[in-house]
Amino acid sequence: MTTLQALIIGIAIGATLMLSTSLILRGRWKARGYALGHASQQDYIDTLLSIGAGHRERAIQLEQQHSHDRAALILDADQRIAHYARRANPFTEHHQQDLQGIATVLDLAAATFAGLQANDKAVQARAGAITLRQMGEQLGATLSATQQAAMEQAA
Repeated sequence: MTTLQALIIGIAIGATLMLSTSLILRGRWKARGYALGHASQQDYIDTLLSIGAGHRERAIQLEQQHSHDRAALILDADQRIAHYARRANPFTEHHQQDLQGIATVLDLAAATFAGLQANDKAVQARAGAITLRQMGEQLGATLSATQQAAMEQAA
């Protein structure tokens, strides 16, 4: 056998051994590559999850702050509305007493009309008296609530 033939046979045997070794080790290296890739991806995923958790916590804080601010704004608006409503109310207890007095006069007028057999006018006078009494009661309740709110605001 010549040197060239021995060299060719050696190269063939070496190539065969390299091929078989690479086929045997291919699975191991492939698994190791997957494991390394998975580990680096897992670090990336963990980083993204921690960033997402931080954003979620911040969103919860902002939502709580917004709810608090909204409640404060509504309370302030209610207080301002009540204040301006009190200032805009031109009626006093004197007006309430006048309404009650007029209702009493209308009751007297209704009795007079009934005595004169003017039943339609008597019914109208009684209805007017009832309406005026109801208005007086509503005005009294409003004035009482206004005074109470003024006292609470002063305190």
